[in-house]
Parts: sequence; C-alpha cells; structure tokens
Amino acid sequence: MIQGFNETGFVVLSGFRSPAHNEAVGGASQSRHLLGQAIDIYIYDINNDGRSTQEDKSIVLDILEKEIIKDKGGIGKYPGTMNVHFDTRGYRARWDSY
Repeated sequence: MIQGFNETGFVVLSGFRSPAHNEAVGGASQSRHLLGQAIDIYIYDINNDGRSTQEDKSIVLDILEKEIIKDKGGIGKYPGTMNVHFDTRGYRARWDSY
C-alpha cells in the first residue's frame, strides 16, 4: 500500500486509443488518448473502508493534483461518477464534464 491507501483500488478503463476507437467512444478530436498521453480510471475502495465512495475519489484527485500531475497535465474530475481522467499534456487543464 502506498501512503496507507489501497494501490489496487482502481482499474484502468482506457489508455491509448486508435482514431477509430476514439471516435467510436465519443472522444475529443484532439484527445491525449490518441497520443498515448492519457489514462481514464475507475475508482474503487482506495481508503480500505470496505466501500467505494466519493471520499475515495477525492483521495485520488488529491494525489493527482499534489504529487503526480500537478501543473503539468490535465485532470478530468467527472462529478457524480467514480471516473477520473488524467494526462501529461505539459500544462495545467481541469474540467468536470465529459
């Protein structure tokens, strides 16, 4: 466990996408997935309390903001879901909707 969190408490939904697959899933035309610079994940029980809640998602978003992506990439927060997008575009970008 990293920092006391469940390091297997998420699953990768999407990484690199071919142009055809990106179009089929409704991805942005300039998606970082097309360049292999983005990952979408689904959050499960990160804090090991036996539940998958928005608290778990908040932990992941905090780690992305402070330790991994910082001001060097994008973070899609997608409120109301357990999905998170992050990428390495080289500059800060944040959004809430798909």
